[in-house]
This record gives sequence, C-alpha cells and structure tokens, in this order.
Amino acid sequence: MKYIDIPPAWTLLFVVAAWRISVIWEIDGFGLRFAGWIIIALSLALMVWAVLVMSREKTPIFPREEPISLVTAGPFAFSRNPIYLAECTIVVGAAIAFGQPIAALLAIPLALILRTRFILPEEQRLAATFGKAWEDYARSVNRWI
Repeated sequence: MKYIDIPPAWTLLFVVAAWRISVIWEIDGFGLRFAGWIIIALSLALMVWAVLVMSREKTPIFPREEPISLVTAGPFAFSRNPIYLAECTIVVGAAIAFGQPIAALLAIPLALILRTRFILPEEQRLAATFGKAWEDYARSVNRWI
C-alpha cells in the first residue's frame, strides 16, 4: 500500500466510487454534466497553479518530502492546501459529471483521509522547519478555504 499511498491514488479511488454509484442510478441532464466537467477543469487549473508556484519556489511537490521553502504566494495565499482542495473538488465535479450529485459526498471521507495521512504530517514538518513563520502563516490562512 505504501507505493500507492499518494493523494492522487486516493482521489482516483473516490472518483471511481462516484462513477460506480452513477452506474446504479444517474440523473440525466447536459447542464448538470457540463457543470461537473467545469468543476473538474477549474480544480485541475488550481492544482497546476499550485504546482507551478511550488516549483518556482523549488520546494518538493510530493508529500512526505522535506520542505525547502514556505510557499505563501499564489493559491497558497487563500488555502494552505490548494492541491488537496483541488483533489476534493475533482471528486465533487466527477460525481456531478457522472450524473450523481449525491456521490459528491465522497469528497468528505477523501478530505478526512488527506487530512490524516498527508496534511497533518506535512504541517508538523512545516512547523519544525519554519517555526514562527509557519505559525503566522497557519494563523492567517485557512487549511482548506
């Protein structure tokens, strides 16, 4: 499990679950499905933006790696975890695109898994590495939005 214990693998698992729920019963409607794809596109754009900002700061993108710099610019100015936020909204968008808005609730357990397995350990590393700068940032910017 350690080789697939990365946030995108968890996100894919929940997207597949949303798809399976839609196979059982789905709501048809072009507008609904289109809205889901728009949410997915915006989520991916947020993720790419965050990755570009992290790359510019030359800090690792992958979880469990030691941070090199405290990134507070770009999407990190309004969310401490824009990539994880994007992963959760991808699940919401997928559920809607698959015609099963109730499956958007799958974003809740995904958020809890991401928080427990990745966010809390990352925050501990950031606190140990950046001390007061991290504390000030964490006080001024919410974890999600």
